[in-house]
Amino acid sequence: MRLLGGKPLLHYVLTAAKQSTAIDEVYVSTDSEEIAAFARSMGVSVPFLRDTSLSGDQVHGTEPVLDMLRRLYPTPDDSLYCARLLAPYPFLSSNSITEVVQKSRAAKQNVLSVMPLEINEYHLRVFNKNGTISPATNKTAINFQIDDAPELYALCGAAQCMPARDLLTLGSYQKGTPLGYILPKLEAFELDTLEAFELAEHLLPAVLPNSR
Repeated sequence: MRLLGGKPLLHYVLTAAKQSTAIDEVYVSTDSEEIAAFARSMGVSVPFLRDTSLSGDQVHGTEPVLDMLRRLYPTPDDSLYCARLLAPYPFLSSNSITEVVQKSRAAKQNVLSVMPLEINEYHLRVFNKNGTISPATNKTAINFQIDDAPELYALCGAAQCMPARDLLTLGSYQKGTPLGYILPKLEAFELDTLEAFELAEHLLPAVLPNSR
């Protein structure tokens, strides 16, 4: 509910979800009356307030999704797919949401959004206790060419989708051999710090000019 561009952060992901042509129903899982009221004001369903045990930093973000599925669709058929979208990604587009869902439906399996890191594994280093740095992998190429290893991607929680029946069975979007969907770096920008919020405030007028 922190304001971004004069609107609660939740506004942006709900708007993108509602505009996606691949999304039939949008639900919000929350234990907050304030968040529930705002979501309903946007025409989004909040069928119940979840238990507070399913909130907090120690709870994985998939747990509330599983809770909602068990309550609303305990025995889903093969046609039901479930996409998880997270509020801290205000620049996630409806087009990307649509493509994640469509890719999941076409392959009948889980799809995870990822972001390009624009580096390869030879770039990675870890700090040792004495302040020196060492390669993070067992490969120790020196003066390598940039094409010597494939580019790395990082998991991004912005958008994930899979068959609801599989999600209930496996309990995770990440099980098995998921497909990846590469998000543009800006759409994968997560607002998880005050500094990120401040940067997003500057970016918002250019990226989402009709948001204010």
